[in-house]
Amino acid sequence: MGLKIEFGLLTLCGLLTASCAVIKDTPRGQATRLGKDEFKKLNGHFLNYPITASGVERSMLSNDFEPSTLWSQLDGLKEHGKKEDFEKQSVTFEFLSDKKGVAELWDNGELKKSMKIRGKIKDGYFYRRPYFVAMPLIPLIFGYKTYRYRLGINGDLMVIDYRWNYWAFAIAAGGSGRGQSNSSFERR
Repeated sequence: MGLKIEFGLLTLCGLLTASCAVIKDTPRGQATRLGKDEFKKLNGHFLNYPITASGVERSMLSNDFEPSTLWSQLDGLKEHGKKEDFEKQSVTFEFLSDKKGVAELWDNGELKKSMKIRGKIKDGYFYRRPYFVAMPLIPLIFGYKTYRYRLGINGDLMVIDYRWNYWAFAIAAGGSGRGQSNSSFERR
């Protein structure tokens, strides 16, 4: 019995390690290289809907790429929709150091959400600390989700390179998907 559990845990660890969202290999957007002492250039107020977006998405339901909002890329949730749905929303960044910042979602001048961002400046970008969550309730439900992004500045644009990967199944259903995107958001 113990050998089966050890084998299962080892297999699970191997699967999860091989499936993480690695952003270093993602093609770079057109961002200005940031030094560790230039983190304040990331501060500002940006529109929540991208002015340009490109990417690849592969999932069990669809292979069509749809642009995501800036906020959804920051918190890992998928928010798609028409530009009109997000026109009055904006995101404010205030970086306190080269490793910490705060992002706030504003809708019609009202603060909706706030989150802390942790990461580091490397290779001219601010890389968010990797995010990983797993639901190991085998055999009822099992799944994982991982995502990572990097932020850069190009003039008055916030450039975000984003990569995600998820996989989940329940007793009779399941789903998986992965993808990457490059989006630009205009400074307000």
